[in-house]
Amino acid sequence: MTKHKSAFFCSFKGMATLVLLVMVGVWLFSENQQSLAQLLPYMILLLCPLMHIFMHNRHSQHRSSSEGKSEAYQKGLQEGKKQSEK
Repeated sequence: MTKHKSAFFCSFKGMATLVLLVMVGVWLFSENQQSLAQLLPYMILLLCPLMHIFMHNRHSQHRSSSEGKSEAYQKGLQEGKKQSEK
């Protein structure tokens, strides 16, 4: 059985992140239109570590077994083993 992993933005943390980003974006656009152009390079640089934090969910918890692998992968692996034994 494979466990289906839902998307990050469908989770509670993802929704909270989206709401926060929208609020900050509206505030920056409405109150600080001139400052937004000056801060854009720094916001792009800040985006890189934020993507690492939120997109590498459970990165250190790799599974050593074949639980997370698809059925097609398992079938191909078995066929490859059979062919190599011949």
